[in-house]
Amino acid sequence: MNYKLLNPAQLRSPVNTLCFFSFSDDLIPYKTAAEKKSLQKILNEEGFKGKENELIKVHAGQGIATRIILGGLGKSGSFTKEKLRRVVSKVIDYLKSTKIKEAVFYVPDLIDNDQVVESLIEVIELASYSFDKYKSKPKKTEVTTITIVSSTKNKSVIDRALIFSSAAKLVRDLVSEPPSNLIPENLAQIAKDIAKKERLQIKIYNEKQIKKMGMNSFLGVSLGSNKPPRFVHITYSPAKSKKTVCFVGKGITFDSGGLSLKPNDAMQDMKMDMAGAATTIGVIQAAARLKLQVTVHAIFPTTENMPGQGAYKIGDVLRASNGKTIEVNNTDAEGRLVLADALVYASKLKPDYLIDIATLTGACVIALGLDIAGLFSNSDELAKKLIKAGKQMGEQFWRMPLEDYYFQEYMKSDVADIKNSGGRYGGSITAALFLKQFVSKGLKWCHLDIAGPGMGSRKKFYIPKGGTGIPARALIKFLENLES
Repeated sequence: MNYKLLNPAQLRSPVNTLCFFSFSDDLIPYKTAAEKKSLQKILNEEGFKGKENELIKVHAGQGIATRIILGGLGKSGSFTKEKLRRVVSKVIDYLKSTKIKEAVFYVPDLIDNDQVVESLIEVIELASYSFDKYKSKPKKTEVTTITIVSSTKNKSVIDRALIFSSAAKLVRDLVSEPPSNLIPENLAQIAKDIAKKERLQIKIYNEKQIKKMGMNSFLGVSLGSNKPPRFVHITYSPAKSKKTVCFVGKGITFDSGGLSLKPNDAMQDMKMDMAGAATTIGVIQAAARLKLQVTVHAIFPTTENMPGQGAYKIGDVLRASNGKTIEVNNTDAEGRLVLADALVYASKLKPDYLIDIATLTGACVIALGLDIAGLFSNSDELAKKLIKAGKQMGEQFWRMPLEDYYFQEYMKSDVADIKNSGGRYGGSITAALFLKQFVSKGLKWCHLDIAGPGMGSRKKFYIPKGGTGIPARALIKFLENLES
């Protein structure tokens, strides 16, 4: 998509397709009396009220535009960038269904026009996205050029919006890839290629090296697959770094459940079980492109969880790299086992903030639904920063409890230090408490359970069915907020 940025004085009427947005208490954001009169007549005829997500398409034929697409934002006093994102996504859906090649978006002066224009471009990119590389006849969006009319003079908003949206689209692509293609070695290679392009440091550990590091909890999960595991560590180190953040992502490229085999329906979307790892790649790529003055580590263990010959079994005891022993009572609770060793590794880097991202539990989906990620943290400060960043980018986190007595009640083992599953009650909480055992004391840590929003089961505004890219944009904004 090509973008042009004009100020209102540069807009020349008539244009072919004009898209603009109105508040219910300020329907016409145009200055001249002639334009207001022409538009008011159209609105009266159509009965447009400016309600949230209300959309009309009018073939005007003459005047300011041949075709007008008008979206409602609701009351001006309750405006948010997320409301704009949602109605813009409806506009893009309409444009995608037509043969319109160019469109003009008129953005009225709002709270912060730089941020509004950035959000507009970002959502145009996200709403235009489709994963169709395996379609024999992929559908192409006809729109090739978008002109944005705004009072902003900051043309860098275009580049920033494309960096944020590109990160999310990268995550979407990776999550939607068939598991036969995105095996652990290939995911590691993709990370290597991106690191080379962005001039990032990267270490990729093979099975022998992983074993030497004592990561037997991670290796235990990999035993049932004929695809070798990989452990990946990417580093972005700017010269004037203000903070250090470690992101640890779950990288199960396919989760069959192992010997605790999932039923067919529950296995349908299990190519998405590496969404956490994909997120770390997208975030560190964006950090480098934005030149943020924050040191970022992206760390992920990647393997398949399969029931093949040699697969780990119920009753096995695994020893993690910090010496803790784990009794396996559910081979489908494998994500926490691979993350355990990764968290031990990341803790040794002594970051200011340690954040793990994982499609970890069905229990979190039951608790919070498909659109909200569970947030578990030992730090009020970190939790508030992440929730703020999520709100800024329209990606929701809900803080969940970390009740230590749940660990004592559900997670203690008779034969080892800990069990890998506490049963069905409070499953997302006990999973987070399990992970907490592998984080060094004193570190500010957060666990994001993205089992719901990491993979879309249906299209919702600019979030597609399939890989969603959540929560990459929120985590990039979190880093950006740290810098400021």
